Amino acid sequence: MYKMDGDNQFDNGVYDERRWSAPVIQSPEELAGYLRAANIPGRRLTGVRCVGPAYNFTREWLESLAFTAAMANTDPEKAFPPLAEYLPEDTVFNRLLLTDKPVVLEFDTGDSLAVDFSRPAEVRMALNSIPAGVQMQPGCDNVDTAVLFSEILGKRVLGLQIGRRRSLPEDWPQPSGEEWKEQETLIAFLLFQMEDGVGLAFEPFRDTGRVFVIGREKKIHTISYGELKPALRPDAYTPPEQPETED
Repeated sequence: MYKMDGDNQFDNGVYDERRWSAPVIQSPEELAGYLRAANIPGRRLTGVRCVGPAYNFTREWLESLAFTAAMANTDPEKAFPPLAEYLPEDTVFNRLLLTDKPVVLEFDTGDSLAVDFSRPAEVRMALNSIPAGVQMQPGCDNVDTAVLFSEILGKRVLGLQIGRRRSLPEDWPQPSGEEWKEQETLIAFLLFQMEDGVGLAFEPFRDTGRVFVIGREKKIHTISYGELKPALRPDAYTPPEQPETED
């Protein structure tokens, strides 16, 4: 575990990972110990908020999805323009967000747990460390998580499961430092097991993290575009332009 020197004082409500006090945890055993000390089971989940945007709900992402769906359609009666606004309402989305910033879980006790799973085989986590309203940039929240994660809100956490793996894909970034190379196993995922057989899972995906609702059958739950659309603000976050390079 690597301790950080942050003081959780975020100027003007803008998130800065250097100011966040959460330690870097790489050992499955250390993560299990940290969670036992946090005493999460028994608490009821009342909210999920993301400090940064969900990259799978940006305008660019949705337009790419709409274009692919429109081109794949073979029924002339169901044809639609390749734009996000015209996606059929029965289009299925996973109850999943892709982010490289902390996701904050809020509980009925008034406490919150911020979790950042955006680097392979390591997690940053801290209780009551990121106040409400702190964001990567003002107004960057492009999906209403109360809708996306509605299936788990109000449910009690029954237990926690830590997944393990022995190695990482070759094309993934490496964790911080060198100590992880001496471990027999690495952190693969973290699952909050909830009432009614559902759970909220965190896992790394290359250089970002995935947060999603999963069921007993180990499948990610879904939501229709018709239900999700009012919760989307795809223009709330615009990725920074990449500098031009000379050929």
